[in-house]
Amino acid sequence: MASGLSWLDSSRDDQQRMRELLKLFSDAESRDELGIGQVRDAFSDLLFPGTSVLQTRARYLLIVPWCYQEAQRRGLRGERLAAQVDRNERKVIAALLRGDDTEGVIGRRAGVGVRTLPSAIYAAALLRYGIRTGDDDAPDRRLSPGLSEADELADRSSGAWHATLPVAPASFRTRWRAG
Repeated sequence: MASGLSWLDSSRDDQQRMRELLKLFSDAESRDELGIGQVRDAFSDLLFPGTSVLQTRARYLLIVPWCYQEAQRRGLRGERLAAQVDRNERKVIAALLRGDDTEGVIGRRAGVGVRTLPSAIYAAALLRYGIRTGDDDAPDRRLSPGLSEADELADRSSGAWHATLPVAPASFRTRWRAG
């Protein structure tokens, strides 16, 4: 037997209150009213540093820096850099969705209109694992957490990315630029 809800409204105010009540059931937003999410996140970071349930593929640990490097290669900074990285990531999403294996692709359902881009999802992991060593726009380039002072001079790269980050293959750029 299907569930149902009915009411008899006697005024516009009653009708409006009921519409708002019904709208609450259609909202897909999640909330953490008790603040338990912070405790969960703290334990998660202790047990599995730099990871999240949103992270589906390790390939994004390379894709995100390559999107940034492509924008930085054009000499962009600040808001213009962020806008170009956003475009680059959306082009990569479109290219990945054209492939055969779309399982785990960020934006698989929403496509290029996805709200949360890979750079936001993988930001903590990039810093935690030392792939991103700092911020190019900041004068004091920060090192990733966990590096000791003795490692500072050896591990500091000339930019925001670790010096040993592989260069994006030519096929990477040509594949998503075409899209």
